[in-house]
Amino acid sequence: MEFKSLLGKGGGINGRTSCMTKSELRYNTIKGHTTASGQIVFSSVFYIGNDIMKKARVMIGDYVDILISDCGNHGLIKRVTDGGRKIGKNGSNKRNCGRVAIKKTDDMPLVKTNTVIDNVVINDDGILFDWPKAGK
Repeated sequence: MEFKSLLGKGGGINGRTSCMTKSELRYNTIKGHTTASGQIVFSSVFYIGNDIMKKARVMIGDYVDILISDCGNHGLIKRVTDGGRKIGKNGSNKRNCGRVAIKKTDDMPLVKTNTVIDNVVINDDGILFDWPKAGK
C-alpha cells in the first residue's frame, strides 16, 4: 500500500475538543476562517491518546506527517525528523493526549463531531488507521 503526505501550506487552527481517554485516536474537522474569495478553510485535527503515543514511540513535541493511502481508506501518522507538524498539548486535557492540526484537503473526510477512529494499528511505520466516514 502506498501513502502520500497530506501536509501542505498552512497549519491547522485552534479547536476546543479533546480526547476522552488515553487510549483513543480521535478526528475532527473544525471550521476556520473565510478567505477573501469566500472559500471556507477547514482544519483536520487528530487527538492522539497518551497510551497510543507511548506505543508508537512519539511524544508531545515530536513532529509527524499525516499520510493517506493510494485507495484513500487508510491513514498513517508517522514520526519524521524533517518537516511535518508538531504534536502539541491539547488545552486543559494536557495529560490525556497530544494534538495535531493540519489544513484539510479534499482527500480527507469532513467530520462534524469529535469521532473515535476505528481499527487503529501501531507498527514500525507509525499509527495506521481507517479514515472515519464523512458526515458523522
